[in-house]
Amino acid sequence: MSLFAEGIYLILSQWTGLHLALKYRSYDEFSCQKAEQLRADIFSWFIQSKELYIEDLEDILEDSMSVSFDTDVADESIGEVALHLMIMHEECLQGKCESIEKL
Repeated sequence: MSLFAEGIYLILSQWTGLHLALKYRSYDEFSCQKAEQLRADIFSWFIQSKELYIEDLEDILEDSMSVSFDTDVADESIGEVALHLMIMHEECLQGKCESIEKL
């Protein structure tokens, strides 16, 4: 599952909404810790949840952006990021790594 954790990192590192939130915070140490915590929370959710629903993942992303980064994401990127994470997770369960390799 370390490859999956790396995939989470890569997806979030390419998310413009998160980049803008971090830029707004001037990439201070506290904001970077919050971004790392978001990655850890997502990984834990995938590992600990018995049933995975994309709506729950979207809620995690939206709540984190709102609470941790004081940012409201108005575009559709939360849904896109959640979908990409769900697809990547399913592929990893099947022993496939195509979506991670594309990143």
